[in-house]
Amino acid sequence: MREIIIRARRIVLGTGAKIENGYIAIFGSRIKEVGTWRRNVPTSRRKTFDVGHSILLPGLINAHSHLCFTGMVGMFDPSKGFHSWVKTITCEKNKWTPDKFLRSWVTGCQMLLESGVTTTLDVVSVPELFPDIIEVTPLRVIPFLEVTGIKSRIDPDQTATQVRQTILKWQSEGKLVGVSPHSPYATTPRLLRSLANAIADLEVPAMIHVAESQAEFEMFLHADGPMYQWLARNERDMSDCGGVTPVQHLTKHWTKLQHTILIHANYVTDSDIQTLAANYVPVVHCPRSHKYFNHRPFQWHKFTKAGIPVCLGTDSLASVTPKTGGATPKLDMFEEMRTFADAHPEVPPKQIVTMATGTLCKVFKWAKRLGTITQGAIADLVVVPDHVPTADPHESLLYHTGRVTAVMINGQWVFHPNEPI
Repeated sequence: MREIIIRARRIVLGTGAKIENGYIAIFGSRIKEVGTWRRNVPTSRRKTFDVGHSILLPGLINAHSHLCFTGMVGMFDPSKGFHSWVKTITCEKNKWTPDKFLRSWVTGCQMLLESGVTTTLDVVSVPELFPDIIEVTPLRVIPFLEVTGIKSRIDPDQTATQVRQTILKWQSEGKLVGVSPHSPYATTPRLLRSLANAIADLEVPAMIHVAESQAEFEMFLHADGPMYQWLARNERDMSDCGGVTPVQHLTKHWTKLQHTILIHANYVTDSDIQTLAANYVPVVHCPRSHKYFNHRPFQWHKFTKAGIPVCLGTDSLASVTPKTGGATPKLDMFEEMRTFADAHPEVPPKQIVTMATGTLCKVFKWAKRLGTITQGAIADLVVVPDHVPTADPHESLLYHTGRVTAVMINGQWVFHPNEPI
């Protein structure tokens, strides 16, 4: 097996640091060396690629996706409120065939690859399709099995046992897998407790949508509002509502908080933030989805001041506003970074890029070799044109649009930069 050397005018390491006129040596699927290029770097028996006036960076990590909903782009109207949007997407989902989900999922994977994503944490709504689907894409997809339970007639303990069996089966096949009890409002306290108990002895990360909307916040705190009324009409037991925030509700009924990724957290109190910080719970912010629903400003400064890691994700295209002129939006982490920068111009670009690369690896053991360019890290790499060579490379990255120049996953080119020298 020959080593590979990649030279680049600038390298972004995913930690906020950078290297000018740098190189990376790769052996197999791992990064062996990282440094500044010098004439005495040995190149014999090494295949060398020079990507020229480009930026080399770690493969982007999409910390939250719903790939199976890619085909739902532009189908829904957020103006009637979040609860109405949830209702309509649920109805549409129930109409879809397995083939439609499959095509939507594959399309989403390709969009992410073309925009430099090498790893995505995906909520899997149709788990029976996943084992076959994963074989058709080089994208590293970490599946989080979705669990809901409002109208289910299945006993929560039985549901939890079935989820555990699926996890054990996928783990036996070498897959890294997580679980996603969708949200406090789409589950029940008993289901949350049963699921947490069923996987208590497994090293399984969890992903939960929490405090996404004002309607959800009102439902739990005041036992009132449009979401409360809608779910009450749909046979959800609402006795767990009233006097608690969504985060407090989760803390009470979900015992795996320290292994959990919180999605959105748009409506949280200072006390909620203290709770999340005490348990070192990362939060995933999805800027375009946040803008789509016109949520209140995301509390990035409070989260980071409290020491809570913040990552970026795309969510699904079902909650992304079509572009001006009618252009169909795509799953694109550069668009998410740019949208975040527009909403938070005071946040340094290097911190924005780090939220899309190296933040997750600081939180979870299973992610520690992803999202950074360091010795021993997995060789997931992306090459992007250097749009503003006079600026800091992190700032230059925020100007990138369209397909990236090259993508490498596990030391193998997915999109090739050029012919080897």
